Amino acid sequence: MDNPILQLHHVTYHYPGAKQLAVNDVNLSLNRGEWLTLIGLNGSGKSTLVKLIDGLVPKTSGQIVVDHQLLTSKSLLKIRPKIGVVFQNPKDQFVGVTVKDEVAFGLENQQVAPDKIKHAVRKSLSLVGMSSYYDSLVDNLSGGQQQRIAIADVIVLRPKIIILDECTSMLDPQGRDQIIRLVNALKHRFNLTIIDITHNISEAKYAQKIAVMNHGKIVASGTPNAIFQRSALFHKLHLGLPQPDTLRDLLKSQGIDIPNQHFNETRLLSWLHQLFLNG
Repeated sequence: MDNPILQLHHVTYHYPGAKQLAVNDVNLSLNRGEWLTLIGLNGSGKSTLVKLIDGLVPKTSGQIVVDHQLLTSKSLLKIRPKIGVVFQNPKDQFVGVTVKDEVAFGLENQQVAPDKIKHAVRKSLSLVGMSSYYDSLVDNLSGGQQQRIAIADVIVLRPKIIILDECTSMLDPQGRDQIIRLVNALKHRFNLTIIDITHNISEAKYAQKIAVMNHGKIVASGTPNAIFQRSALFHKLHLGLPQPDTLRDLLKSQGIDIPNQHFNETRLLSWLHQLFLNG
């Protein structure tokens, strides 16, 4: 049964003075606990869509419903705690000098009791694997460690939706994979809805839904299996496919009869193993 936590109905946004719509008639529905990977090139409208969902900019038209509540200027203060955003550069959202002060900041704004704040901060740091950095200076941490603290900033407030706005783009492939794995573990632990805004298609491996944006519109959406079969669309938009799907297309171009379906690494290796056994 559907349990929508986020719904967008014909959402449009036009930056003042701009010739084109930044977000153009977007419709989207996400259930509690789902992971959506939203992909598109820079300038496709992804980050503007994040700002609309988080109430940072007012929509030009349409409706945004968060946890069954219509997002308006009056409801914004009630809705915003349900949404956490992790940005590309964690330093852009840091306000604390030490790790403990940084993670405590949001709870202090909510006037939570000091003893409860200390407990919540330690628990959140434990969840992101940063317990031993409680007294550390945030400026002394690596990029990957800082991004973990940014996630702790969000988790400590117990949102229902977490938006990752290109949050791994400054990390190397290993660091990127570690962050995405961490978010996936937190998703399952707290039944979080994840919206991963990215141009790195490898992050889609945990997604239940994929949406592709171009010129402010969602031009394709569906399950990974459905979306990653559409090789022509990805080539047209100059977007890369996941490596297993790229190999699938290469094998097909060489006349090998491989199924036209989305392959993850495990499924592709299994198929190749059977091919060699039967060949």
